[in-house]
Amino acid sequence: MPQQSFGLGIIVPSSNTVLERDYTGLGLDGVSFHFSRVLNSEDTIEQLTAMRESSREGCAAA
Repeated sequence: MPQQSFGLGIIVPSSNTVLERDYTGLGLDGVSFHFSRVLNSEDTIEQLTAMRESSREGCAAA
């Protein structure tokens, strides 16, 4: 029986330079990580909060 595999999509701010390396370094069998970066002009709590709210709205509309 073939091993089941999973893909995990991760959206990260463009300023985050370590998350992709950290996740791919986990080496989990049967799990693939797919990253997309969202451009952000500054790394502030206000901008990150707005990005979180925007992603929630997008998920609710899908």
